Amino acid sequence: MQPARRKMQVNDPLILTIDAGSSSVRATVYDCCGGAVTGLEVRRPYQFETTSDGGVEVGADVLFKVVVEAIDEIMVRSGGQHRRIAAVAMSTFWHNLVGVDARGRALTPIYSWADTRSAADALQLRSLVDESQYHARTGCPLHPSYFLSTYRFLTKLYYIPVYELEISYQRHGGIRLYHLVAEIAYRL
Repeated sequence: MQPARRKMQVNDPLILTIDAGSSSVRATVYDCCGGAVTGLEVRRPYQFETTSDGGVEVGADVLFKVVVEAIDEIMVRSGGQHRRIAAVAMSTFWHNLVGVDARGRALTPIYSWADTRSAADALQLRSLVDESQYHARTGCPLHPSYFLSTYRFLTKLYYIPVYELEISYQRHGGIRLYHLVAEIAYRL
């Protein structure tokens, strides 16, 4: 038998959730009991750009604008209820990376997990490490859709030696590779 669900009180806190998925940004407000608040759900579609060499990316400013629009619409729809939002949770489409500068401004597009330009890097990594041990240790295969090969590809694309990534960033205000959630949280 399931326990009785607690009734929402007028002043109970709310939670704003933001999901930047592969085709849209969704923003939903939930009550403290885990139920979606009626009328406080927004979906804003957007599209990735694809390139002939296997690239799948979206402009960081484009996606950030869509996130902000979804949040703004929730605030307008909520009337005074937005003052009760006590927490914000965010998730994004699977693996992604974006290059940012020392001030957290995006310098690159957001690279999707579906971007296959790092396939050669995944193959090269397989020749450098024992793939089964790597998989057992990390839970990730050496595959273009996972961070390690994408990270390696992007450090070459932007001329950042892997072993000097942090040093290069500190000395020259260069590129640091972030996950989309960190970049959006920083900008908000």
